[in-house]
Amino acid sequence: MKHPELMDDGGDYYCALGWAFALGKGKPAFCFLTEGKKIFCFLRRGGHIPPGALEKIGLFDEKHFAYLAITARAGISTMSACRCARRRRLPLRPEPGKRKEFFMKQCFLTTNGPKAIGPYSTAVICGNTVYLSGMIPTDPATGKIAEGGVEAQARQVFENIKTVLGEMGLTFANALKATVFLTDLGDFSAVNAIYESYFGPDYPARSCVEVSRLPAGARVEVELICEKA
Repeated sequence: MKHPELMDDGGDYYCALGWAFALGKGKPAFCFLTEGKKIFCFLRRGGHIPPGALEKIGLFDEKHFAYLAITARAGISTMSACRCARRRRLPLRPEPGKRKEFFMKQCFLTTNGPKAIGPYSTAVICGNTVYLSGMIPTDPATGKIAEGGVEAQARQVFENIKTVLGEMGLTFANALKATVFLTDLGDFSAVNAIYESYFGPDYPARSCVEVSRLPAGARVEVELICEKA
C-alpha cells in the first residue's frame, strides 16, 4: 500500500451496461463520512464495518439472491453472476482444493430401475448437475416394454425415472430440463396428462419432438437434466 491514507473501496455500484465500479477508490476516507450514502453491494474480503453500523442500518436483505464472483487468470478478469435456487441453497462452488474432484465425471448405474440396453450409463453426475439418460417404458421386472397404450408407457417411463432419481436422493423437483421424444405427436395430450401428474407447479424447461422410431419399439422416451441439492 503506497498510500494507506486513501481508500481502496467504499462500496460498489453498477452502470446500465453491467460494469462494476468501486466507490471511493483512491479517495480519503472522510469523503465517505456522510449520512445517506447508498451502495449496491459491499465486498467482504478485507472489508471493515464500523461498530454499531449494522444495528443502525439493519441487517442484510435476505431476499437478495444473487452474488458476483470475480476471478483473474492470465491477466484477464472475468465476472460471472451466479444464481441461487428458489427452493433451497446449493453448494455452487467446490471447497478449496477440491475443484478437480467436484467437477470430475461420475457414472451412475441403477440398481432397481431398468438396466441399460446399450453402452451407456443410467446417469452421469458432474458437479451439481445430473444428466439422466433417455428413459423408455421398460418394466424392470420383465425387461419388456409396458403394455396398454401410450398412457401406460408414459406412466412406466416416469415411474422408472422416479426410481432412478430416488436412488440418487433426488425427486422430480430437482429437474431443470426435460426432453420428450414421441413417435407420434398425436400422443402429445395424453403424454402431457401423465407428465403433469409427476411434476409440481414449478415445471422444468422442456422440449418435445417427434421421431420416426425409438429403441425396443417404445412410443415415448424422456431424458432429464437435474440439479443436486
